[in-house]
Amino acid sequence: MPFPLSRSFGLAALLSLGLAGCMSSGGTQSPSGTSGESSLFSKWFAAQKTEPAPQAAAAAPEPDVPCPKVEIREGGATLRQGKGSDVSVQFSLRDVARECSAGKNGAIVMKIGVEGIAVIGKAGKPGGVSAPLIVTATKNDKVIATKTITLKTTIPSDENQTQFRLIDQGFTVPAGSEDADVTIGFKG
Repeated sequence: MPFPLSRSFGLAALLSLGLAGCMSSGGTQSPSGTSGESSLFSKWFAAQKTEPAPQAAAAAPEPDVPCPKVEIREGGATLRQGKGSDVSVQFSLRDVARECSAGKNGAIVMKIGVEGIAVIGKAGKPGGVSAPLIVTATKNDKVIATKTITLKTTIPSDENQTQFRLIDQGFTVPAGSEDADVTIGFKG
């Protein structure tokens, strides 16, 4: 059933107003950063957004920090706990990411994240499982930093596998190591 003409016109006018408000690039900026022009839609969208926390006025912007690339170590992407039909769990790394910040004396502090899957083997059962991960930084074939991280996850009682994510907040490499080779993998 079509809308009566006056209702259709009112709806079209309201939509036109909203679209005009969304598409306009002009208008004055108020101190809060919102456009001086207002419409029903812009007020509604503004109410849906959360305001970012104000930044401290004295905080200096962090300089660009070079960030060594991180890769999964060759042969370190999987780990089986047990052998043959006695495997209790198998871990597999799927992806790795990193983020860097400046440390003391020019060092580079790396936040490294990994994600993967843990699967129950024939000899395994649901519950808590863990495995050691090794992070290593080398430069000119010399190890310049290493760290062992314990990956812990829980396989739910009604599942035979679980996905995991781990973020390590503080792997530090010395100053001048932006071209280091950083790898992560299961100890093995």
